[in-house]
Amino acid sequence: MFNFFKNLFSKKQREIDDSIYWQNAIYAVLTSINYENHNLVGGLEKNNSNSKDMRARLLKWWSVNNRKELLDMIESLKEDGHNKQFVQTVLDFEIPKYIYKEQFIKEALPYTKEGYEDLVLTIYDIWQKDRKCKSEPIIAWDLSRAIYLCHAGYIADYFEYTEALDMALEIALVLQSKFDSWDQMFESYLDGYQYWSNELATDTSTDAYRRIKIYERLKTIEDSPYSLDWNLELKKVW
Repeated sequence: MFNFFKNLFSKKQREIDDSIYWQNAIYAVLTSINYENHNLVGGLEKNNSNSKDMRARLLKWWSVNNRKELLDMIESLKEDGHNKQFVQTVLDFEIPKYIYKEQFIKEALPYTKEGYEDLVLTIYDIWQKDRKCKSEPIIAWDLSRAIYLCHAGYIADYFEYTEALDMALEIALVLQSKFDSWDQMFESYLDGYQYWSNELATDTSTDAYRRIKIYERLKTIEDSPYSLDWNLELKKVW
């Protein structure tokens, strides 16, 4: 475990502006999961080998095979994403009418598909949180991935550098307006990951739990991406 963190976080001094580093910070946990560099746009040096690898990755994980499909995917995350599905799940279980969790467990949980009880209880807890955007409880999960895809599109040779950063900046400004801190954003992101993956962050064997540990570790490193002010003035510097 020590060598994992030592290798993962031993990065050279960054050479990018804070406005770009802020964008990178949005998906820095994923960058670290992939053993890549959060100081670099997309986590990778732009070269032929990495472009080929990124195109293969986008196809495998996102079913994206060209520029148009990537643009459509980014737009889908901005407009719908998993947040819309999550809210629909909340409505399907009629969660808003249950003020008390005990009542929900007694009256609604018995109708849950076997094996999904813990996830449904997590959905209940997420919905009950006091968020600025009540109708968007996991919006950070969608928008953070949209920002990542903008940068990944640059590595994959689907977007030009300035185009990728322009698109990501537009999304970053929206995301910034919805939260007050990195911790708030990450909480929404993690809740979205739990919903998407059907993993619980309370289970220490899951990637959901691993993401918490990486986020906590990233906050402690020198020149941490999360040492940037959440309310940093995001502007075009490229």
